[in-house]
Amino acid sequence: SRVTKISKAKPGKHGAAKAIIVAVGVLDDKKVEKTFGTSDMVDVPILKRTEYPLLGIEDGFLQLQTEGGEMRDDIKLSERECFKDVNEN
Repeated sequence: SRVTKISKAKPGKHGAAKAIIVAVGVLDDKKVEKTFGTSDMVDVPILKRTEYPLLGIEDGFLQLQTEGGEMRDDIKLSERECFKDVNEN
């Protein structure tokens, strides 16, 4: 997820301050909002970004070439609006 907004709620009558974190999924664009105590430890995912040359698209799946020269075809083409014009040519 990619954090898009962080806000802080003041402490209430019976509790500590809260942090409100809004994020958007990197792969699916889903918006998620979570609330945590400001003293809470929060797990953060570590993403590894790897770029592959695109060889083609077949049946909605990307045909990619790995660094070792092997073919990878298990990644589905995203249905996000920005990819609507991508076609199989």
